[in-house]
Amino acid sequence: MPTIPDRQDLDGSNAARNTVGIFQAGMGQLYDLIRTTLGVGGSTALQTKLAAQQALGVGGRNKIINGNFAINQRNVSGTVSLGAGQYGHDRWKAGASGCTYTIGTDGVDTNLNILSGSLIQVIEPSSIEAGTYCVSWEGSAGLLAGGSAYASPYLIPNVPTNPSGGFYIELGVGTLGKVQLENAGAPTPFERRSLDDETRRCRYFFRADVIGCLGQVSAGLPMGGVLTFDEPMRVTPTMGWVGNLLSASFYGGPPSYDTVTRYGFRHYRIADGTQAAGSYIDSITCSAEL
Repeated sequence: MPTIPDRQDLDGSNAARNTVGIFQAGMGQLYDLIRTTLGVGGSTALQTKLAAQQALGVGGRNKIINGNFAINQRNVSGTVSLGAGQYGHDRWKAGASGCTYTIGTDGVDTNLNILSGSLIQVIEPSSIEAGTYCVSWEGSAGLLAGGSAYASPYLIPNVPTNPSGGFYIELGVGTLGKVQLENAGAPTPFERRSLDDETRRCRYFFRADVIGCLGQVSAGLPMGGVLTFDEPMRVTPTMGWVGNLLSASFYGGPPSYDTVTRYGFRHYRIADGTQAAGSYIDSITCSAEL
């Protein structure tokens, strides 16, 4: 801290120096509070603990997306029955025998109860660096590996960088919540990301209601619009149609799409009748799942 020259007040006191002393004392108390909060006893221990936290990659160490099942763009509910490879909650798909599960909550996080089959999450190989990985979760579900079911936590040694054969975890019958996969030799507390952050990471699937409208509709003419994704999808998505949300007599069936990219698409319909004005609202899905 730079030296502050003395300033004699009218009463002869060194007010500026006294103020600095108070500030320094306050900072000392704050530093003691930080050390106490972190559970360390001195500056060296404090630096060691902070370095360890940085090494964990705090803010991005969990390779699992939607580990607490907060994102549910497909709106599954009740008793969910999935066929092999079918997705339920974002990023989670059924194993080879399908999956049946129910949904609960502990007031903060969503948790599942897998009644039969299994759930799989495939991780992009490009997000995997070499090391030993630790899988951890809450609940009685078992991690399926090599024909057996293992309790949390489970270590996966010798994982290569960007594994060419793919990388996934599979969890079987039992309760399940707060799933985490990290490059570490032991589990750390569940990484809780904001809902906005978690939603952005779920760029593998997108569901939206798209709108097209015209003041005058003539038979044989197109009407539509352009939709841009908030986050680029993993790859160019496969388009799907849930249904129309606005009844109209001048079109039927799903809309058409073109110029579909990772960043958005154009959607349109061809009117089969003429009227003063026309519009449609279609619920569509875009999938770039692994």
